[in-house]
Amino acid sequence: MHEIEVKLNYQNKEPILKKLKELNAKYKNKFELNDCYFSLEHTDMSNAHDLLRVRTKGEKSELTFKGKTESTDGIWKRVEINIGIDKGQNMIDILNNLGFNKISENKSIREVWMIEDVEFMFIDFTYPDKINIIEVEADSEEKIKKVILQFGSLIEKAGEESFKKFDKKKS
Repeated sequence: MHEIEVKLNYQNKEPILKKLKELNAKYKNKFELNDCYFSLEHTDMSNAHDLLRVRTKGEKSELTFKGKTESTDGIWKRVEINIGIDKGQNMIDILNNLGFNKISENKSIREVWMIEDVEFMFIDFTYPDKINIIEVEADSEEKIKKVILQFGSLIEKAGEESFKKFDKKKS
C-alpha cells in the first residue's frame, strides 16, 4: 500500500547497463504507458498530493490514488492504492465531469530490471516532453539506498525541477 521510490538523473545509459550486468540484475520487460493525473485542488504537479492517476498499458487500465508524499533524503514514500478499470477513457470522462483538474498527461517507455527484489527502471518520457530518468522502487528506503550507492557518480537524485517541463507543456 506504500510506494517507496527515488527518481534519478543520468547522462549515459551504457555504463549503467554494464553495472546492472555486474550486479547480476535480471532484465524483466519493456512497455509503453499513458498516464493522466487529476486533482481537485491542484492545477499542476508541483507539490501536488492526493492525486488520481489513470494509467493505460496496452488494453489494460488502472485507477491509482496517490497520497501525500513524504521525502527523506530524496526518497519518496506515499500511500498508493490501485484498482483495475475496464476503460481508461471512461474514467477520465467521469473525473472531468466531476470537476477534477487534469494536471498532467504523459507517455513513456519503461525498461525494467530487477536487482534481487528491487525494481530498477529506465523511464523515457516521450510526451509532453522528452525526459530520461531512472526510478528505483523497493519495500524499504534501506534497499533503495543500498542499490543507488552501487552506481556512484553514474546517477544523481532528480528533484521536482526535472519535471517542470511537463507543467509548461501541459495539454
